[in-house]
Amino acid sequence: MERTPPFPDAMGPDAGRAGFALPATLLVLALVCLLTATGFFASWLEVRSSGAFIAGTRAFYVADAGLATALATASPGSPLTIAVGGGVATVRFRRLLDLGPGEALFLVDADGAVVARGDTTRRGVTRVAWVGDPPRAAAALLVADTLRAASATGILSGIDLGPCGGGPIAGVASWLPPALGPGLAASGTPSSATLSPASGVTRITGIRWADLVGAGGPVPDAVVPPDPWPSSGSPTFVRVGAAGPLGPGRSGAGVLLAPGDLRLDDGFGWTGLILVGGSLSLAGDVTVRGAVATGLDTTRAGVTDLGPGRVDVAYDSCAVAAATARLRPLPAAIPGSWRERW
Repeated sequence: MERTPPFPDAMGPDAGRAGFALPATLLVLALVCLLTATGFFASWLEVRSSGAFIAGTRAFYVADAGLATALATASPGSPLTIAVGGGVATVRFRRLLDLGPGEALFLVDADGAVVARGDTTRRGVTRVAWVGDPPRAAAALLVADTLRAASATGILSGIDLGPCGGGPIAGVASWLPPALGPGLAASGTPSSATLSPASGVTRITGIRWADLVGAGGPVPDAVVPPDPWPSSGSPTFVRVGAAGPLGPGRSGAGVLLAPGDLRLDDGFGWTGLILVGGSLSLAGDVTVRGAVATGLDTTRAGVTDLGPGRVDVAYDSCAVAAATARLRPLPAAIPGSWRERW
């Protein structure tokens, strides 16, 4: 009787295939694992690349927004740190060229930083901007038109009352030699000054009158009329549309701007800056701590008449600085100067 071997295929024609199946299976599994790992790695790289692109784009917009914010609200000085859009922009002003007294070109650099997944991504943009200084006091009383002061008494003092470092300046300055009556004294450095019309109001005071009173100028706290007169207290910016008169009930502090003529009544007092485009007339005793400038609208002729009362105008650098901070012109970007730094 023929016996069947216990392992019929052990020595048969498929014996070699059985020995190859296990290594082949392991190799296939290894290849599958390698492909899977490669896919995961590629996906991880894609996610990281996409995240880096998004973070870089965010950093770019943070830098650009910081630059625009600085040009709209800031002035040259220490580096500005502005939080915007989930990131932080650092803005620096670098002086390029002085154009004249009170104005220069600056290179404005903005660096944007965004933190994502523990990594900081940075981008930078830059732009050239025109920057002007705030108005400055050339005298306790600056008259850019005709001055009448034969009957007034009191003092026009350019000796600085404040510790802000602005004086001393002239007590009175005008285009024509100021003729003061015997009861009105001037003191300062010099006590009185005759200005050259060729120098112009803007060069002397930094006041660009058309820009100041135009639609793009600084926004006042009140336009009187139609607005009511602001309550007394903190310094304010008041623009008056009517000539007045303004009496003691309209006294205050800050900036008093009259595009046309202005009349001040007996007992009126102001701390800060009074700017008059046309004529100024006083009808009694008037006290000012800061500075007064009249005749600033050079398109019209005016007369500054101090009247027969007592005039007490004393320069105060701190009062002027607090007032002119509201009048600083905004930086103006130069067209075509924007570029990406990195």
